[in-house]
Amino acid sequence: MTGRSGHTDSTDYQGRGTTAGNSEALRFDKALFRRHPEFRGALKARVVGPGVMLVVAQELPEETAVEDAADPMLAAWLSFIEADARQLRDLSEERLAEMGELVVGVTVGDDDDLGDASF
Repeated sequence: MTGRSGHTDSTDYQGRGTTAGNSEALRFDKALFRRHPEFRGALKARVVGPGVMLVVAQELPEETAVEDAADPMLAAWLSFIEADARQLRDLSEERLAEMGELVVGVTVGDDDDLGDASF
């Protein structure tokens, strides 16, 4: 994610579920909010996989605004790989074959309607 300085932060912040009044809440280390004050305001969350949630700050300071805020997953991915690009590796032939097996029989065209849902 991009912090106040506009730089990607690859720090893991510890948190846990808790309650706040009559609501369920997520509590994180204070360091997260000190380094990324944009997460003190309104947030939007989407579960993107089992045990994985994307949280997006709704009001980003101008210097941290993501150019393509319409696609938070792409912005998050680009920030993630920017943080440690040296860790990127080519996919092995075995992994490519496994991925191919997952989509056997699936046909998709460039003009297919994928819907208008956005984050």
